[in-house]
Amino acid sequence: HAPLHRLEEVVVGRGLNGQKHDVNANLSLGGCRLLDGCRAYRRHVFSSLGLPQPLPARSKPPFRVILIQNKRYGHVLEHVTGELQKDLALSDFHIDYVTWSPSHDAGANPAMQTGNFTRHMEII
Repeated sequence: HAPLHRLEEVVVGRGLNGQKHDVNANLSLGGCRLLDGCRAYRRHVFSSLGLPQPLPARSKPPFRVILIQNKRYGHVLEHVTGELQKDLALSDFHIDYVTWSPSHDAGANPAMQTGNFTRHMEII
């Protein structure tokens, strides 16, 4: 069965009223630095999905880069990803392109196309 996600409070939408609900105007979580809230939230999300906790950020190569398809740019980012992957000056970076949006042709990775949130978190 599908995992159940229970949130005590949910703030939907954007606007300047967000900070009244412990979400900063730039849409980041409140208490991230002071209370280490972002790390606690990340731990909870990965744990509730049955995924291993992500490793600490890398301090040496290969570094991971993910470019995410955005309909405003059409297929430009897909092309940019290919060009970046060819650039020898960026050999310390593992560069991937993903699209979360449904499509008629899911290609090699249909899990991303179905809106499978657990699969999205594995990629990140």
